[in-house]
Amino acid sequence: MNNISAHGALNNLSSPPRTVAVIAILLFAFSGLISGFAVGAFVRPSFALPSHDTGTIPIVQRNQTPATLLTQSPIPLAPPVINSFDTPEIADGTTVYTFSSQAVDQSIDKRHGKPVHSLGITCRLWLISTTQNPFNIPIDSLKSPSTLQNVLLPGEVQALIFDPTTAQTQPCNANGQGVWKYHLDPSMSPGTYYLMILTDWQGVHYNWSWIMITIKKQGQ
Repeated sequence: MNNISAHGALNNLSSPPRTVAVIAILLFAFSGLISGFAVGAFVRPSFALPSHDTGTIPIVQRNQTPATLLTQSPIPLAPPVINSFDTPEIADGTTVYTFSSQAVDQSIDKRHGKPVHSLGITCRLWLISTTQNPFNIPIDSLKSPSTLQNVLLPGEVQALIFDPTTAQTQPCNANGQGVWKYHLDPSMSPGTYYLMILTDWQGVHYNWSWIMITIKKQGQ
């Protein structure tokens, strides 16, 4: 039997039958295409979903209250570090000066250490004449923070007029820092003085340091 190709069979047909045959072939092909889509719509491929860890998922809570900074037990203190001061200063009763300091421990040696970050440390700032030896401060005056508020220390010159927001004797902040704002009494004599700074940890451990400053009169 001879094999007859579709192309050759179509060529042997007259024009109208050929047209009908072409349309029939196209309809048959089109119907097959539609059937394929229909089957694909109903038979969906199965994909493996990624596995999830079934362990506990941490929940992040917002607006949490910061942890309270607890007061440490007193440890030995080195002389406080002076962070900022002014010199010369003018005794005019109006110019405001700022002094700040940092409590430090004795982690390096007895005179040097790292900053102490704790509540419970008292800071005191005062002025003395250079005729007074700054090493000689009576220990009994340092045993209680309340004592520091009520007595004058040896050689103390009452010429620092403190801003109401920064008392002469004050609790150091939570970082062990003390900050003072003050102006100078215009009646004080010009000259050189020591600004003294003390850190007292509940009267158990304490230390002090100082810096020399020059005080002038207005117009000098």
